[in-house]
Amino acid sequence: MTYRVQEKYAVFIKHALLVVMVSYPALTILSHPLQAQSSTQVNIVGIPPVISSPYADDIESKFKSGQYQVIFNYSNFSSQPVDFVFDVALTRNNRILFEITSVPRAYTPGSYVFTSFFEEIQFRETSDDILGQLNRDLKTR
Repeated sequence: MTYRVQEKYAVFIKHALLVVMVSYPALTILSHPLQAQSSTQVNIVGIPPVISSPYADDIESKFKSGQYQVIFNYSNFSSQPVDFVFDVALTRNNRILFEITSVPRAYTPGSYVFTSFFEEIQFRETSDDILGQLNRDLKTR
């Protein structure tokens, strides 16, 4: 009879150790804050495959009138705001003509449509600063 009691205790101790060995890593993992995966997407819409006018003023007026829109989609399981910056670069023949970065701004998950992107998003550089980065030949085109 004593043998059976010792055997039952041994089985109980084995099960208890197994539960502790399995649950301890799970509890350790769950004690750290979990991060959800998020995703972002930026689309520029309204720009035709062939631009009707090669003049910068015409393109700028169409952009300012809202014909070309920037759509920013941000998804996350958390509703906490997150700071984002927008990097904007203009390239020609694989050469960067100018590159600017916006001031950080907090966004909560959702969709944002910017009809006047450069007026709605704050940049450190002014339009004169950007034009100053372009070479003279490109400005006159």
